[in-house]
Amino acid sequence: MSSLKLEITSKTYEDVEIISEYIKTDNPRAAHNMAKLFQKTFKMLSKHPNIGRKRSDFTYKDVRFYILKKNT
Repeated sequence: MSSLKLEITSKTYEDVEIISEYIKTDNPRAAHNMAKLFQKTFKMLSKHPNIGRKRSDFTYKDVRFYILKKNT
């Protein structure tokens, strides 16, 4: 099994930080868990880059969408 080299940009880290800080105002533990989930998902995406769905109804670009966590 080969892995894709995944580059996590500084913008990505900034976005994760903003999301975590927003969640932290209501639930610090949930914010921590979400940040860990992002890291776990980044690792999984590097090993399985074709997971997720293409959304031609959303964009013409060749990108995939992956739900990190369903809101239950």
